[in-house]
Amino acid sequence: DTFEAIEDWHHYAILELMKVAAFKTKPKWLAQALGISVSEVRACIERLQRVGLLEIRPDGSWHDRSEGFSTHILSENESTIAHRRSQKKLLELAIDALEKTVIEKRDQSSMMMATSSSKIAEAKKRIRAFRQELCDFLEDTEEKDTVYQLAISVFPLTESIKNVNPD
Repeated sequence: DTFEAIEDWHHYAILELMKVAAFKTKPKWLAQALGISVSEVRACIERLQRVGLLEIRPDGSWHDRSEGFSTHILSENESTIAHRRSQKKLLELAIDALEKTVIEKRDQSSMMMATSSSKIAEAKKRIRAFRQELCDFLEDTEEKDTVYQLAISVFPLTESIKNVNPD
């Protein structure tokens, strides 16, 4: 169940939708907001409760118990199959957004640079800090009306020049 919650973006989207002013606990509303079926929403809600990320109290109120739960459950330099599948799906969603979402509501850009692979560990630390800083900025509002996904990638496009045979 935990791996399913990690892998499927719908679970975290439900937790984030709870912060939106117009949020409704109705599976039909959630299904429409996420573009998925009511049965998928119900399965996500049940799984979130089983793994302890969502509490539905006797009075019907919902409480996010994720407390910063991360899909990086092994370490910063290891990942799970579920995490990799989750990231793959999010990248596919980013491709869809590139085609279907007006530019005013998205930003997708990239940069290419030559660097030393020895700087990547520090780059990863800076990316983590930037993600958290941007998240804090974006969530610091009373008027939450949309759930956004931020995806940042840094990866080599070439082999290390040291390993390239000049012949």
